Amino acid sequence: MTFAELPREERTEIRERIEAIIGKKDDCVKSGMDISQRIKARSQYDKAFERMAKVYMKHGAKALSLHFKDEGWRKSGVTPNGKKWALEMNNGMTDRSRYCGTLWIDGEAIFTSGTLDKSFEYILNN
Repeated sequence: MTFAELPREERTEIRERIEAIIGKKDDCVKSGMDISQRIKARSQYDKAFERMAKVYMKHGAKALSLHFKDEGWRKSGVTPNGKKWALEMNNGMTDRSRYCGTLWIDGEAIFTSGTLDKSFEYILNN
C-alpha cells in the first residue's frame, strides 16, 4: 500500500506528523533560488516525505503515538521502550543535510548525519 492509497484521515494525520519533523514543502524553497534549485529542493522534499511516510505506515499506531518536543533544530522524546532520545537536525547548509540529523538515545550518540527516516525507524525499534 502506498501513502496515496491510505484513507484520507490517516493520510492527513501522517502528513501533519511528518511536516512537524521536516517542515512543509513550501518551506524547503528559499527566496533567491533559481528555478532548477527550486525543482531540486522540492524533489528532495518529496523523497524525504516518502521515506518518512513508509516508516509511519510500517509502524502504524506505534508511530502515530510517538510524541516529541520540538525545540527548533532539536527534537526529543521517549522511545516506545522508555528510553530518552534526542535528534538534532543538521543545519541544511547542503540540500541533503536538510533531512539528516544526529541521534542520541539515553545520552549515547547512535549516529551522525543519519537520514530522518532511519532515525525515526531506530527510535521506534528501541
